[in-house]
Amino acid sequence: MEKVYLLLGPEKGLRADFINKIKSSLGDCEVSRFYAFEDYEDKLYAQLGSDDLFASAKLIILDEAQEIKTKDKINPLVSYMKNPSENIVLILCSSDFRINAEIMAAVPNQKEGIQRFYELFDNKKEDWVRAFFSRNGIRASHDAVSGIIGKVENNIGEFEVICSQLAMYVKNVENRDNLTAEDVEEFLTHTKGEDEFSLFGHMAGGDLEGALECLKVIIESSDSASLLTLIPSRLSYYFRRALSLSILSHSMSLDEAFRNKYYDDDRAITSLKQKEVYRKAVNNYSEKDLERIMVLLSEYDLKIKDGGRLQDILLEKCILDIVKGRGRHSASVSFLKMKS
Repeated sequence: MEKVYLLLGPEKGLRADFINKIKSSLGDCEVSRFYAFEDYEDKLYAQLGSDDLFASAKLIILDEAQEIKTKDKINPLVSYMKNPSENIVLILCSSDFRINAEIMAAVPNQKEGIQRFYELFDNKKEDWVRAFFSRNGIRASHDAVSGIIGKVENNIGEFEVICSQLAMYVKNVENRDNLTAEDVEEFLTHTKGEDEFSLFGHMAGGDLEGALECLKVIIESSDSASLLTLIPSRLSYYFRRALSLSILSHSMSLDEAFRNKYYDDDRAITSLKQKEVYRKAVNNYSEKDLERIMVLLSEYDLKIKDGGRLQDILLEKCILDIVKGRGRHSASVSFLKMKS
């Protein structure tokens, strides 16, 4: 087992499985989790520099590692990674495929220590969903499986949650052993959650009211106000991909562009849901718009991190400047107030 791991990519379910295996192999261990967008340094290095009296090992997770960008944060982390403690496993996580180059280079075992978790291709998703329901004694129709794949975010963790809920629904509520497309549509419509990608979906289509309502749901459901600081960087990732698609569409069809890689180790877009959203973004915003939006999101990323109690207002303003201003700052925000 390595003393330092760097886990990259958007597939949260497989990443969680990997972390759980490490935790199980450590046995009785203390687990701590920190987020790179918070003021984590004092507590993190206190943990890294001390032994636990009651546990034989420590598992320390530093999430959202793509947010570590300044020298005062990079240098001490790289220094530790070059000489890690014997009884501590440090795991850095990022939904991006690349983070700061110095941090990536400092992982002691590049082959085993850096793990990438890619989204599943459509045929693999279909096999996984069918196998899940089969293990639970449920016959899922082709349309039901397609409906799940089209509506659920592309990671094993999300598939497992939704499929478990659907299995309980048809068995305990409907008292059946078969799953139909109508079951999927009705269930997912009534249990729909919101996240950064659904927020991007509203913005991609120019739906300001829908975007503000979506933001309200995210704010109300968030476990930590600090998680809101991630929204600009996630939106920046989505708009960056939209810009790349727009550029690629000059030399090929958009369907062909979906199959191309974008930046670094990004994967092609295979989800029907994601294709629909990105198509809206490319059709709704010009390349100049998308370039301005990227710059604007960089500005708001800093503002919102320092925004404190004003985070929700700043996020509203950010959405307005993108959807209505197309990357330009609007003159007034007096009307902005999310519906209660």
